[in-house]
Amino acid sequence: MRCVLRWRTDYSFAMPNRGFAISLAAVLIGICALLYPLFLGQFYIGTDLGDLHVPTRVFYQEALREGNSFLWYPYSFNGYHVLAEGQSAFYHPLNLLSYRFLSFESALNFEMLRSYVMLLLGSFFFFRRMCVGVGPAMFGALSFTFCGFNILHYMHINLIVAAAHLPWLLLCIDVLLRESRKRYTVFATVGIVILTASSLLAGHAQGVWISILVQALYAAAVLRSQGRLVSRVAMRIIAAVALGFVCAAIQLIPLAEGALSSFRAEGPTLPEGFYGGFSVTPFGWTQLLVPYLTGRGSSVPWSVETDAYLGSFFPVLLVWLLLRWRDLGRWKFWAGFGCAILGLSCLLALGDSGGVYSLLRSVPLVGLFRAPGRYLLLTYFSASLLMTIAFADIVRMSPASSLPKRAGWLFLPAALSVILTAVVLSGGLGVPGGEIRLGWKIIAGPLSLLLAGLVVLFAVRGRPAALGAVVLLAVLDVGAYGLPYVWADRPTDLQALRVSAVESMGDEFGHIPETGRVLHADFSSEIIGVRKMTGYRALYRPIDVGLIGLVATAEESEEKKKLLNQILSVSEASPTYRHIGMEVPMSRVRLVSESIQSTGTYLEMDTVDAERVAIISAALSLESNPPGVARILRERPGSLLVETESIGEQLLVIAESYHEGWAARVEGVRKDVFGAYGGLAMAVLVGPGRQEVQLSFEPASVRAGRWLTCLGVAVTLIWVLVDCRFGRSDKTRR
Repeated sequence: MRCVLRWRTDYSFAMPNRGFAISLAAVLIGICALLYPLFLGQFYIGTDLGDLHVPTRVFYQEALREGNSFLWYPYSFNGYHVLAEGQSAFYHPLNLLSYRFLSFESALNFEMLRSYVMLLLGSFFFFRRMCVGVGPAMFGALSFTFCGFNILHYMHINLIVAAAHLPWLLLCIDVLLRESRKRYTVFATVGIVILTASSLLAGHAQGVWISILVQALYAAAVLRSQGRLVSRVAMRIIAAVALGFVCAAIQLIPLAEGALSSFRAEGPTLPEGFYGGFSVTPFGWTQLLVPYLTGRGSSVPWSVETDAYLGSFFPVLLVWLLLRWRDLGRWKFWAGFGCAILGLSCLLALGDSGGVYSLLRSVPLVGLFRAPGRYLLLTYFSASLLMTIAFADIVRMSPASSLPKRAGWLFLPAALSVILTAVVLSGGLGVPGGEIRLGWKIIAGPLSLLLAGLVVLFAVRGRPAALGAVVLLAVLDVGAYGLPYVWADRPTDLQALRVSAVESMGDEFGHIPETGRVLHADFSSEIIGVRKMTGYRALYRPIDVGLIGLVATAEESEEKKKLLNQILSVSEASPTYRHIGMEVPMSRVRLVSESIQSTGTYLEMDTVDAERVAIISAALSLESNPPGVARILRERPGSLLVETESIGEQLLVIAESYHEGWAARVEGVRKDVFGAYGGLAMAVLVGPGRQEVQLSFEPASVRAGRWLTCLGVAVTLIWVLVDCRFGRSDKTRR
């Protein structure tokens, strides 16, 4: 990393070796506490992990090992384009390798582990660029890696991957902005391209957007400090980021297609407050001083999106930083940048009530993101940056300094915590009693802030052991807050999950459904091949929303169940709420000799006999002959071989949701694929006699993305070669 760390290598203020050893011990404790299932051969299955990531990644691994396509996921919502969901990360090189060659348990844990390792190392090297010693840099890296956001969002593995790229990208940008030697700028440029592409391939567009926002602000701040807002290096950064987008086109284009065709693109028709949901309330910021007053963390569902506890050492170190502001010297730039990002992120996390978030919603594509609480990622990052500077300043303080006379201000956060707790409990802020959790944890805020003030005071007075205590206690503090939520998720292994799924389906049905679909089932049913009509996605298609509505009515209507059986081959009646359907499902493929053109809504299905008549997106004239016979010869995900036999032309109806990426060949001749029943199924026109129909999922967005990705990689290689051969150093940079 010498090329990355060359600028300003005077690190004279280093922690004692004992303190650095404590930091390394804290790293091991944090990794083991958070990812202990790795050592048991198990994995977490809570919330989004079980609802989405585990079943889709089991499918992904099986597809890789069997040589099948992984583009079409058939086990929920009647099938959908998995890349358009955006959270698959199926084309990330590390995922392609790990899920192909490792066991599922190892691959999933590796996907999670590498994010935290990447966070730790990237933060460490970036903070070292600020001319702080090894000890303070490690302290800052620990603070960000194991902060509340990254712990509580453990189930959002794609979001954590995007966060892990942030410090590395800032590091590369800083090298480009401050270094002048050619080989350093080449390494940094390639780093920006690779890291941008990697973060996009990781599959969390909102996390990438948040990262790009910080990158742009940091580059602008450095360029402004250098007096050159527009320069050649700024153009280089923009070009490198753009090239990273091109290299990730194989994921990005399907994602954009899916987002623009999802229900989120409908805008005004969405419920009021949809985009502003999961935002931090003004009262929520009391967590900064009284973390357990509202019962956050493990006791409130989905509070992970709005938890804003930055640790008890942050308020204390922030007070120290403000006291020492005039004497920060070379660190004042980073302190100012950190304070600016902290203020901006707090406003963004407030959602519509903060004002700034409403402005960002007018930006194309960015306006499709929801959950403004996720801007807390920037809050935690800026807090870690400020804590790093404050800690480095304490390390360099002389024990004989007169500043400790003002150290009484370090106990201001503890005093404010006591006052705030008393005011809230007395009803002074008008907070509903239901939002307050009474219990012994309420006093944890004031006590932890008091302890943090004492430890920092001892560190300021030159007690070497206090420096290590700051590191260790800071990690334990945020761990005690976030880890109980993680530990509430009981890990398992793939074999046990499959056994549980078989037992669950056996209890409900008496056997595993081999044909047709069920309306509802646990997520584990997907890993044993059960097809569901519902499920979980982030980017629901309008047809998914309609399907959910149909399923809800079918649970109480025999007519609706019959209709869904006719159209989508719903199977397996059960007396329970979660599993309900028809006892005898229709075939997933069938021939019909009558069709009418759709008016664009699935509601018209009520007006026809779906067993005899197909409602399709085109006007066709068919001969009135008895329906022929269709049977499946071979089926794999995204591929279906059907044999038909009929008198005259008829429509082959397939109980799989329609997507423009489906292609059909009848006896080798390309045929159009029509959407049927409002997109709930698809249809192909077949000729008389015996015909073989090959259906395959070949979306144009993936083909275009594949070509653009190859082009981006080629341009990157050419750029590097030209830069190495003809590039020149910029002598104006300092």
